[in-house]
Amino acid sequence: MAAISNGFKVAWQAAAAEAFQSQHRFIETGHLYIGICSLEKFSGHFATAAEEDIAGEAAAVASVLRELRLLPDVLRREIRQRLGEGGYSRPEGQKVSRSLAVKAAFVRANNLNAKGSPVITSLHLLAALFHDERGVVATFLSENRVDLREAEQRALAAVVRLRPGAAETGPQSTLVGQPQSALEKIGKDLTAAGAGWKNWGMHRPRRGDSANCASVEP
Repeated sequence: MAAISNGFKVAWQAAAAEAFQSQHRFIETGHLYIGICSLEKFSGHFATAAEEDIAGEAAAVASVLRELRLLPDVLRREIRQRLGEGGYSRPEGQKVSRSLAVKAAFVRANNLNAKGSPVITSLHLLAALFHDERGVVATFLSENRVDLREAEQRALAAVVRLRPGAAETGPQSTLVGQPQSALEKIGKDLTAAGAGWKNWGMHRPRRGDSANCASVEP
């Protein structure tokens, strides 16, 4: 199994924080969309190699969305509004886990890596999400006349354009996961996904200090 890119990891952490802060029991596909659309907001928070990787993926995501006549911030706001507040009262210490739909999206992102690239990016994940014709995001995209199959292909084409970048050919330090376990272990590895996000531009109302202590499980 390929490694996970810095952009994938950051999008996943943002999705986990979003689910926690909006009081949803599970991380849903809509939260993943929000995380991916939030990549552009994290400039200046990482070491040089990671910064370049994330900026490249953020630009690629924005380009794909523009081709579909969408904007990251607009899509992010619309999804957040449609998902609403989950109203789930999480027991202290309970981890935030993935929904079945999100687990399926992770598997598909890995399967979309058909050519064996050494890294799975946020663009693979975006393509996997576009494949899902159910849910509030698919409904919004359909309302805006977005062809999901075309959107999936555009996201995968953007992955190809990213290939000359550091994530594939650069130093090992540009990877944040290891082969064999990247997608399956990511939930266990990101045990402090909510910590510190209040300083990273998530712009969600704070619900007290506990909102900065989210942890994630598979």
